[in-house]
Amino acid sequence: MVSLNRRKVFNEQGLVTEEEADELTRDLKYCNPGEWKFRPAKGNKSKRLGDSITKEFNSILFGADNITIPGLNVVGLHTKCPRIRVEKLTLTYNKLRSKEIDQQRIVQVEVKLPLPEEGQKSSNWPHVHYGSVSWNLNIEKTIAKVDVSETAEIFERSANIEFRPELKDCDSFELKP
Repeated sequence: MVSLNRRKVFNEQGLVTEEEADELTRDLKYCNPGEWKFRPAKGNKSKRLGDSITKEFNSILFGADNITIPGLNVVGLHTKCPRIRVEKLTLTYNKLRSKEIDQQRIVQVEVKLPLPEEGQKSSNWPHVHYGSVSWNLNIEKTIAKVDVSETAEIFERSANIEFRPELKDCDSFELKP
């Protein structure tokens, strides 16, 4: 599923190193993503894009002993622009409260549709960031919708984090008793 097309990313302030990512993903952690919540529009409106719809969750992490792990979190963002049929899902594992900045990215999985045409920028291709490196995902070109459960599985393997309960599709609707 993951290609070996690794590319080095310059170490920015908002990233941990690959070695730090190895350390922070060594032990299995658990995440309760909760409900997807609508995110207020912040500059998401333009003549080209029309109105975009963004849902998010933000969750702390737990260890095997069910005790919270301070300073680490998982954030999910799902954005749709119905007018131009663009959809993007980003799952990010962050280290919080460093001295210089609010958070540093440890692992991120990003899937954006539609897929780029041949010759377009490859940064739009679905990919994984792991510390200061990244690689493209092998995604079928016929995919029509972002698959939340497949993206969550890739994230779980990459970050060594298990969603409990499993991450639901943000478009699913359940009636509660």
